[in-house]
Amino acid sequence: MFLIASSKSVGKKINFKGKEYSILDLEKFDFSNVEIAFFSAGSIIAEKWAIKASEKTIVIDNSKFFRKDPDIPLVVPEVNAKDLSLLKNKNIKMREDLQCFTRILNLIAHWEAGRDYNLDKIIRETYNYLDKMNDLHEVQKTILKYLNGLENIYPGEIKGFLRSLHSELKKFEDDPYEKRAFLYLDIISWLESKINNKPVAVIIKEKALLINRKEKQTIALI
Repeated sequence: MFLIASSKSVGKKINFKGKEYSILDLEKFDFSNVEIAFFSAGSIIAEKWAIKASEKTIVIDNSKFFRKDPDIPLVVPEVNAKDLSLLKNKNIKMREDLQCFTRILNLIAHWEAGRDYNLDKIIRETYNYLDKMNDLHEVQKTILKYLNGLENIYPGEIKGFLRSLHSELKKFEDDPYEKRAFLYLDIISWLESKINNKPVAVIIKEKALLINRKEKQTIALI
């Protein structure tokens, strides 16, 4: 293990698990000497050094700099731990932009799996994370508000509860400032699958077929 920082911190000693480590100079460090480099120094450092390091090793970065990068190896252990195998591929680019929506997906996955005994804690953590990342928009707020109320819902009331959430979210579907959320996480189709007792894949397929029919009708009219 190597500890890296700016030249101001070079030579300082850090104790970790009974072993003493000297801080090394970021500008002089050869990242080919490590299998994984963890960056937690903010966007300015990530913009220059995380990119340079990624040319020689796998990089995991927690800044905001890569949030809009179109290529993303995003892993949330509770949701897709199997995808940790992606770390074997050193050609993968870095990105964080879906992390906020993955937090929401994590909540839904916990509820679907029946692991809702600590859902309130995960909701608080998700809310704080989204707020910190400045990604707490109306869609996210609505989802969190409804999920937070699940503990007070009896099994026979679930469908009505989901219909209510569906109606609330549909209001934002064409909102130019909110519809991005539905591109990342198709919660509308998931809700419709639960309400209609159909697999979500069937719901999505039916929507695709409907869109195709409408497009054909439009072409025919032209």
